[in-house]
Amino acid sequence: DADLTGSRTLGLDPELGDLFTRYVDFQRARGNDLQAGIRLGRLLAAAGLEVVLHRGDYNVVTAAVGMRPAAWAARNAMLADGLVTADEVGRWDAALQRMDAHAERPTLFLPQFTAIGRRPSL
Repeated sequence: DADLTGSRTLGLDPELGDLFTRYVDFQRARGNDLQAGIRLGRLLAAAGLEVVLHRGDYNVVTAAVGMRPAAWAARNAMLADGLVTADEVGRWDAALQRMDAHAERPTLFLPQFTAIGRRPSL
C-alpha cells in the first residue's frame, strides 16, 4: 500500500501542487486512510498475525509525456462532490499540457509499503 502524505515531486508545475493537495483533501473527505502503508505492520498484528516483514521503499519515477496522476483521474468525482470547480480542472489541464511540452520531466518520489504476516506457530 501507499502513504499518500509521503509523496514528493521535483520540477512539477505549481498549479499541479494544488491538484495534489485537493486530491488528498478529497481522499480524506471520503474517509480513506492516506497512511495505510505505514500502518500495515500494526494492522497485521491487530489481526493476530505475526509480522514477518514490514518495509517501505520509494519508487523514483520520471513522468512520461502524457502521464496523468491518480488525482487527475479523480477530477470528475471531485467535481461531483463539490470539492473543485470546472475552472480549477481547466487550470490543471493547462498545467498538464505545459508539463508535457517541457523537455525536462518532473521526478516523482512515491512511497510504497509491503507487509507480510503469518499465523503464529502453535
